Amino acid sequence: MPPHTYLTGKRIDLARRLLLDGHRPAEVATTVGFHDQAHLNRHFTRHVGTTPARYKRTRTGSAPISS
Repeated sequence: MPPHTYLTGKRIDLARRLLLDGHRPAEVATTVGFHDQAHLNRHFTRHVGTTPARYKRTRTGSAPISS
């Protein structure tokens, strides 16, 4: 496994934990070392198969926010 792939995987693992602890995806993105939320979304979706917000909702049982 290339070093960059390993590092990205570790960042995603940390992002998953932070999301489950209640942190917002935009906050998580910068905390774990991604440039912005879109960068996190792209890699998170590739590794986990869903977006960070959807992952957080399905794992914590939170209802979606409606406008």
